[in-house]
Amino acid sequence: EEIAFRLYPDSYTAETIVYYQLTAYGQFNHTDFSNLTALAGIQPKDNITGTLNILVDPIGTNNVHYGNTTIVDGDEFGTLTLNINAIDLMCNKGDICDITFDECVQETTLFMLNTIKCDIDGKGCINMYPSNVWISVGRSVELCQITFGFGTSGSELP
Repeated sequence: EEIAFRLYPDSYTAETIVYYQLTAYGQFNHTDFSNLTALAGIQPKDNITGTLNILVDPIGTNNVHYGNTTIVDGDEFGTLTLNINAIDLMCNKGDICDITFDECVQETTLFMLNTIKCDIDGKGCINMYPSNVWISVGRSVELCQITFGFGTSGSELP
């Protein structure tokens, strides 16, 4: 998944470095995502892979990652690429699984991307809205069905 950092105004093209922080908040019920007050009180967590076994890089198993991306002179945006992997897809009959089918469908791994600052020729610049973005990574119903052996096989990923 790619997240774009854009410059404003659209015609502005000077080389710009955008510094960001990616923070992991662990598992979160996606139905609570519509309730922003539920997001206000949560705290970052360690070992965020949890029972969903979803790994997101560049943060990995850490709870915070600091990085930057450069918007090259002449370009209008720079990107942050998130690599998302399911550590283990299958939960075979007889296996001791750390997750139920309902949890697989309803739970997501939650992250917040925060732009900390930006820099143009050592002079700094102003972050504009939105400087905080919530990112939710979960498994689709179809992928959960494969995980638990319902319907299609793992060789037919959705």
